Amino acid sequence: MKIIKIELTKNIDKKEFIKNIGFVSEVILDFSVKNSTLIVKVSDNADENQVEHDLKLYAEKFILPDKDKIIYHYNDSTRYYNDVFNKYKQCFHDFGCGNIALSGAAEFLFRFFDEKFERIAMEHNAHCKVYPTLLPVDAYKKTGYLKHSPQYAMFCCSTFEDMSNLENLDKNIDAYNWSSVLKDPKHALSPSACFHTYLEYENMTLDTNSVVTFNQNVFRNEGRFNYSEIGRLMGYHVREIVMIGSADFVSNIRKRILDTVIILLKQWKMCAKVCVAFDPFIIPKMQKFKKIQKSEELKYEIRLNCSNEHEISVASFNLHGSAFTSPFNIKIANIDNTVTGCIGFGLERWVIAFISQFGIDINNWPDEIKNAYKKEQKDE
Repeated sequence: MKIIKIELTKNIDKKEFIKNIGFVSEVILDFSVKNSTLIVKVSDNADENQVEHDLKLYAEKFILPDKDKIIYHYNDSTRYYNDVFNKYKQCFHDFGCGNIALSGAAEFLFRFFDEKFERIAMEHNAHCKVYPTLLPVDAYKKTGYLKHSPQYAMFCCSTFEDMSNLENLDKNIDAYNWSSVLKDPKHALSPSACFHTYLEYENMTLDTNSVVTFNQNVFRNEGRFNYSEIGRLMGYHVREIVMIGSADFVSNIRKRILDTVIILLKQWKMCAKVCVAFDPFIIPKMQKFKKIQKSEELKYEIRLNCSNEHEISVASFNLHGSAFTSPFNIKIANIDNTVTGCIGFGLERWVIAFISQFGIDINNWPDEIKNAYKKEQKDE
């Protein structure tokens, strides 16, 4: 094992940079930060000069952003329940690598939040959808995600339809002889809930501005060093709301739903922050788009606290412009420039943050949620 040490300058966004170190090279085995020094362990066969060069070049792109523009903020420093995965094993099962199961009170909260956000969508005349999990690779390419957020990519493939291969599939996989038995992938696990909507409406002209909503499985490779962070998940569910129409229509729906959710945060007294944000681009040449997103307020995030020190993003409110309507050729009749926007609520993250703030004693829960739980228990 070899050691590389790099001094991180004050203007580097250390949090974002460190989160993405694993994507620089597979030869990186581990890392730590002491004061301003990054200490990276790499494999014996690594070209440490090349890795050091790549790390320094990469770090230079992660410049500290302007201070967050805060729209709403509330915190109660006395509230938190720590280490909820271990503390409440009756609610959570951690399979590792960002995969969790929910039971009991956590499962109830999952359904409560999903139904709540679905009702909000229905107040805006949303059409309900059910989409498949797998996304065709050709559609994935059209979204542009493989260019600006390739780190999330997770592909699916089938076996060769050949009896001799099938009979030896078990042995070949035991020997990690993947290429001899698996076809090139034709599908991917979608990293964003809204992609199937654009594929459904491809080459269509809709009669009017439209809103759709659905509960979708989403999958992201968050990086092998990041899954120890609470709320960092490989697979999770999103209650998605997609708006298609004029720029004014999309922007207005986004604002109205954001205002509604802020009212809920206040009613529930959840420790939360609502702020202008940007997507976690890791490709160096994409870093400039973070400033564009923040300056034009294309993305709002709701972040819920799990402790005084740690908050997780649980919802995003996004304006896309024509980023998806153009490649998928989606139009609205009598509108010159059809655009889209989407709102996504990460349901498992809402549950994790809620239990981190209120525990599982329902007497400590906000009245609306406590009463809904009691009613369900009584009805059973």
